Amino acid sequence: MSTNKNTHKIGANLPSPRITSKRHLSNSSLSPNQNDKKSKFFVSPNKFAVLANNCENSDVSTPSTCSKVESTISPHADLDIDPPAPPVYIKNIANFSAFNSTLTSITGPNAYTCKSSASHLIVQPSGRNSFNKIVTHLNETDASFHSFSPRFRRPYRVVIRNLHPSTLVTDISSTLEELGHQVKHIHNAKDKKKGPLPLFFVEIYPNEKNKDIHNIKSLLNTKVVIEKPHKKSYSRPQCHNCQEFGHTHNYCNHVSRCVKCGAEHHTSDCTKDPKSPAKCALCSGDHTANFRGCPVYTKTQIKIRSSKSLPAKVPVSNHHSAPKSYDEATKIQNSSTDHISAILSNFITNLNSLVTPLITLLSSVLNALIPISSLSP
Repeated sequence: MSTNKNTHKIGANLPSPRITSKRHLSNSSLSPNQNDKKSKFFVSPNKFAVLANNCENSDVSTPSTCSKVESTISPHADLDIDPPAPPVYIKNIANFSAFNSTLTSITGPNAYTCKSSASHLIVQPSGRNSFNKIVTHLNETDASFHSFSPRFRRPYRVVIRNLHPSTLVTDISSTLEELGHQVKHIHNAKDKKKGPLPLFFVEIYPNEKNKDIHNIKSLLNTKVVIEKPHKKSYSRPQCHNCQEFGHTHNYCNHVSRCVKCGAEHHTSDCTKDPKSPAKCALCSGDHTANFRGCPVYTKTQIKIRSSKSLPAKVPVSNHHSAPKSYDEATKIQNSSTDHISAILSNFITNLNSLVTPLITLLSSVLNALIPISSLSP
């Protein structure tokens, strides 16, 4: 009996198992130990350290993700694109093979392309260096050619409004240079009567900050407006050296032609009598070379207008008409019925005008026959 009592007491002293909802963590858990609770600081491990080690220990031959990210940050950082060069129009090429071999030896292979027209050999340089070499060679050989100002040399043109016409050009130039714009040329605009206007045309040397000049609102204690000049519509420039259209005298190396007499000298050197008739250098007509009625000028203007004109819009036929509303449908029906009633009323009127005289004539005939019938036995 004593044994049973002892066993009963031992079983009563055992704690009863409690059901908990906590998860059982594995031994590989990163939670701190009980001994670490005494420390005030807890250092968490970096789970992404493995990725960093992989980038450092990766083979040089295989591209890594780190190098890809760095390459996308600054693409094309060291590229220097050569600006496009203008074409060169050359006359009087007698031997193209010799000319082509000479240019190739000067500029190198694939430095230019050629295209022939009715009057010129058009040479298109591939870049700035080849353009300078070709133009230098043509100047040294005294060739007949013309070209255009390269974009990297073209000045930036603006118009300054509201400045008094008596303002000194030197004051405008010095003020703009203080603001970071180097001036190339300034001139005051004139009206039709050669009177000065509060308008100045300014050319500044090309720079990355040329467009900042439009932010200037005050100049020499004057409120000004700086804007781009208006472009002339449908007009080709005329060279003051050779009198041809399509280029200017700045890059012209053709033979000089006089605008008055058409001879091979510059206009400033002409000794023609003002009373003698003029002669055109383009068409040999009895007018000056800058006459707007010249047939050569008319042809150039026709070409420009034909190239600028937009094609006429052809109306597209719509076979499926839009559905009509009830109001529109009833209006159409009413108009059709009104038209029919007008036709019928017009027909009845015409018929009445024809029948009425016939009835009148018939009644008069009957009235004449009645007395005759009454007299007969």
